[in-house]
Amino acid sequence: MKTPALLFIILIFGLSACDEKETNAPVYLKYTCDETGIIHDYTGLDGCGFVIELTDGHVLEPQFIDDSTFIFEDGKPITLSYTVPAEYGSVCMVGTVVHITCISELCSTAIQDFGFFFNPEDYPQDGFAISEVEILGDCIYVTVGYSGGCTEHDFMLGVVWPECGTPPVPPPVLYLCHNANGDLCEAYITETVTFDLSLLQQMDSTSTTFQLRQNFPPSSYGGQFDYQY
Repeated sequence: MKTPALLFIILIFGLSACDEKETNAPVYLKYTCDETGIIHDYTGLDGCGFVIELTDGHVLEPQFIDDSTFIFEDGKPITLSYTVPAEYGSVCMVGTVVHITCISELCSTAIQDFGFFFNPEDYPQDGFAISEVEILGDCIYVTVGYSGGCTEHDFMLGVVWPECGTPPVPPPVLYLCHNANGDLCEAYITETVTFDLSLLQQMDSTSTTFQLRQNFPPSSYGGQFDYQY
């Protein structure tokens, strides 16, 4: 006679878990840095190296950088925060000497939120292949190959969050969707598309594990990755 009571307790616990999941949906964070700009390589000018041109046109000369792992490259778009240290003059003489306190590459495209449920028919599903995936900072770089050459192809990356269930809850799944825009040409094109992963960031966490799929099921590609932030 204890079975109905036990099932009732399990049901209540399950409903509570679902409610908690729904009320604690992922907290979407954007970059923690304050400004955006682009890196320029001034090597060759007297005393110059890499400088940063902000979106307002102001030029910064990085003297101190808190993130020693960040790679400076000419033309790289970035987001950053900085302070202006006292008593440090410029040798390059093209901008303001600064202390970089926060820096990250600025990805070109944000990922889309597909929610908890989705209809694959709402998204393009043209064929392509994934050959390489790399995560640098908040950016994911996906090398793709497809047949075409006559029109521009578009890629969309979206996230489907795991449904409520008994822990451990599976990781979110990212789906990379391809729109060939009716291209019937047969040249094999390879390119790298990049997306901003910061939508996956969650409060009180420093990493998110996610799965990557090529289009929607059935998918010939499947990989699992850790996004550190």
